[in-house]
Amino acid sequence: MSPPLAVSHATTGDDVARNPVAVAKVIFDKTLTNEAREAAVRANPQFASELIAEMTRDLTPAAQAEQERIPWVWRIAVACGRRDDTGQLRKLLAVALPRDDQPLLDWQAVALGGGAVAGTSERGHWPAKRMSEVIADDSDLKARWQRALDLAAAKADDEKVPTPTRYDALRMLGAEPWDKRGAQLTRYVAKGTHAELQAGAVAAMGDVDAPEATAALLAALPGLTPDNRNAALDTLLRNDSRTRALRVAVDSGKVERAWLGDARLSRLAELGKN
Repeated sequence: MSPPLAVSHATTGDDVARNPVAVAKVIFDKTLTNEAREAAVRANPQFASELIAEMTRDLTPAAQAEQERIPWVWRIAVACGRRDDTGQLRKLLAVALPRDDQPLLDWQAVALGGGAVAGTSERGHWPAKRMSEVIADDSDLKARWQRALDLAAAKADDEKVPTPTRYDALRMLGAEPWDKRGAQLTRYVAKGTHAELQAGAVAAMGDVDAPEATAALLAALPGLTPDNRNAALDTLLRNDSRTRALRVAVDSGKVERAWLGDARLSRLAELGKN
């Protein structure tokens, strides 16, 4: 059983441990501290899809309530991605993917890009492969997933969409093939691009298992903000082939050695010994 939580007087710890509706009430309760509300998320990983369904069922798109709940949708979804349970991820996709002719709503982009894709990436997976494993032979989820990726590509380019949501839409594109989305992602790593959009593109490019993505990240390094450059350098150490490409770029002077720092340089040195 999950540990008791700090909750309002109308909800007991046992209720929360059994009931996703009760957990959602805790998360909604602005009289509680953020720590107590976050504890409700952490203590109930089994309810990820149910919580997101409860938190979004009455939302009006682009309304204030959606923007207030999005950070909590993200917390739940990214925790699900990091747990990397195939069944729970499949249920999350079933809840978050738009149906039929519905648009990709802001909270859905957050749950999918900032949650499922980002969380599984943190576990060391290539999102395209992992999402394919999660979806398996479910033809409905497969069709909805592909349509959502197409909608994400449009949402990422829509300047009327809030920048944080465009970031999550870009993150989703890391689950696409390079030949389909590489050109779009490369536009967002150009020098002078909004730092958050640049960050989304760096993360997405880092999630694409293709030598072209590695080359594009290396080429982008001079124009990235310092934080985004550090993120790009970290993802260039993601596997041996990328690390070798980074070492070649450093040795040839195409990448400044000073950007890497001692820990990354040590990693390159270790690779050279093997």
